[in-house]
Amino acid sequence: MKKILLDENIPIKLKDRLIVNDVYTFRDKNLSYQQNISKISLSIIVLDILLLKWSYIEPLIPEILEIIPTLEKKKIYIIK
Repeated sequence: MKKILLDENIPIKLKDRLIVNDVYTFRDKNLSYQQNISKISLSIIVLDILLLKWSYIEPLIPEILEIIPTLEKKKIYIIK
């Protein structure tokens, strides 16, 4: 089993759809300015969405699943 850590405000339904390894999922679009990603040994996916509602997140699931196998640690990926 792989690990996942979701931002506390993201609907838990997302967890049921993802099997990922050491990935944080945030809505914070300013994350790259707030964190020194080179010091974090994780992949970070930022969801660039208007609201943290399932109706906005669900359409992004295919793209999230597609990008997971290519994730590299110490990088931020933005999904719109």
